[in-house]
Amino acid sequence: MGAQFTRAFNDELDNQIGRGDEEDGEDEREVGTLKKMVLCRDEDIGLYDDDIARRVLLAFYEATKGDDWVQKHGWITWEEIGSWHGLKLHDTFGVEKMDLPQNNLEGEIVPEVCSLRGLWCIDLSDNSLFGSLPRTIGDLSYLKDLNLSGNQLTGELPRELGRLRPLRRLWLQDNQFEGALPRELGHLFQLREINLSRNRLSGTIPRELGRLEYLENLKLDKNLIEGHIPDIFSSTVELKVLTLSENNLQGLIPRNVTGYLYKLQELDLSHNRLEGPVPVNGFIRMSATLEEVRLVDNNWLGSESELGEAQAQLQSSMPNTNVLLV
Repeated sequence: MGAQFTRAFNDELDNQIGRGDEEDGEDEREVGTLKKMVLCRDEDIGLYDDDIARRVLLAFYEATKGDDWVQKHGWITWEEIGSWHGLKLHDTFGVEKMDLPQNNLEGEIVPEVCSLRGLWCIDLSDNSLFGSLPRTIGDLSYLKDLNLSGNQLTGELPRELGRLRPLRRLWLQDNQFEGALPRELGHLFQLREINLSRNRLSGTIPRELGRLEYLENLKLDKNLIEGHIPDIFSSTVELKVLTLSENNLQGLIPRNVTGYLYKLQELDLSHNRLEGPVPVNGFIRMSATLEEVRLVDNNWLGSESELGEAQAQLQSSMPNTNVLLV
């Protein structure tokens, strides 16, 4: 679908909005500027406007080279938006799901997308999106699932992510995000999964993550995170997966890792600069659930032969667990 059609589509939107203004009198909504749309206000979340939604989706389509998408059925036509490929429409709240993974999207995420306030799920994974994550992401107050993994997104993670209070899954792995982890992530009390692996994140692990008592998966491996592993895990007792490998972490394994995480199934602390004794007895106490423990390439206390003995002890005491220490 070429640029000529999308211009005609946009012109027709203008014409329809103009006719509506003549019939209904002065309209309080400023349709000429997407950033001032009525859908951006909490009190008006129920006022879904089809014309505005189409204009926003047109901007997204053009910004991500929609003509080159793998699947684009229905897009930029007068069909009901709910029939457009990858979209789900709620009668009251409007577009509630944007599901376009592996669809050859290329370009930046336009901030206007975040004016679709009814969105509870966004999956744009495994595309070629670049640029920064818009700060307007914090306007999506109903969002539960955000998956932008497998793109080339850059810049710092916006603090506004901390406003997404219903968020349960945050998947931003395999991008090029940099800078520190926002402390505001500790405000997302419904979070079950955080995956920020394989980025360029730096700084330390925020202590605020210890507030996330429902957190099940925390994956921060393959970044540039430094400092000590904070002793924050006495509250995150639902944690099943903790992967912090290939960073610049140092110091001891906090006692509350082996003292509280009795649902933990996978622990990967390999390829860091951790030191001190390996908490063999602590791991043995967790043997009922642990399936994988990877601790290789650190600065553990003891000679190579002593560490080999510790691995043998762990393996014999935990026959159902794969242990990699040396």
